[in-house]
Amino acid sequence: MKRSIRMMVCTAAVAVASVLALAGCSQPAAQQEGSSGEASSVAVAPTGSDVAGASTDTSSVFDESAELPVSQGAIYISLGDRNLLQVRNSDAGVVADAVLEVRNTGDVPLMLVDGTLSIFDENAEEVLTLTGDDVCIAPSSLNPGDVGFLYTKAPVALPEGCSADAKYELTGNASMVPCEGVWEYRISDVVLSDDGNGAPMLTGKVTNDDTELAERIEITAVFLDNERNMLGVASDVVVNLEPGGITDFTINGNMVPAGCTMAVIAGYDAIAVAPKF
Repeated sequence: MKRSIRMMVCTAAVAVASVLALAGCSQPAAQQEGSSGEASSVAVAPTGSDVAGASTDTSSVFDESAELPVSQGAIYISLGDRNLLQVRNSDAGVVADAVLEVRNTGDVPLMLVDGTLSIFDENAEEVLTLTGDDVCIAPSSLNPGDVGFLYTKAPVALPEGCSADAKYELTGNASMVPCEGVWEYRISDVVLSDDGNGAPMLTGKVTNDDTELAERIEITAVFLDNERNMLGVASDVVVNLEPGGITDFTINGNMVPAGCTMAVIAGYDAIAVAPKF
């Protein structure tokens, strides 16, 4: 169902916030309420992602009704409750997959740009920082309360000398551009299937129910296990969809973390959005 756009006029320019998560965590984090653009650092307890039975939780990962403190009159993002850092051995050496959830806890609609992910060792020494094309942001357009993700689109190699058995921390940040609102587009005929190699593939249709041309619609899928732990994030983009138009989309999950396979995926949440300026 389409979400009504919130026409909130924004006058701020660009702000930067940072978030912090312990490796492999997906439990809810304590948040700090504030009235300025300064972000707080929060920590979350680690949890596993073993499939142990179906969950009765039917809420969406993207559900904005989650009860998190909101900073009034500010551009603000803070850590969400689903985060992932997997460090493992591979033929290419020690590699890492990272996903960091952020929530717009201000009262201004935002578009996230220029994401950064950094990995630190247990001595707080920087191991690796990723920027630019190495960091995906989806969905990047967030109404107040909405959730987005910064994630690696492929496994990244850690420097020589790193051990897969060591403890690591993940940090991230993104520049934020205010917008008038975020429009949600209707998706339908969605099918989750195996891409032939054990990875997930999500196909479906997106409809432009708006009265304006949709220049760039971002469709994001979060793959979940039976406990609704996040296994991976992937996205697709549809461009120049005319009002009333319907088109196909395909989200290929061939670059999601190694543990995100059809053998353990129990479901997904998906959303299609675009910013209004």
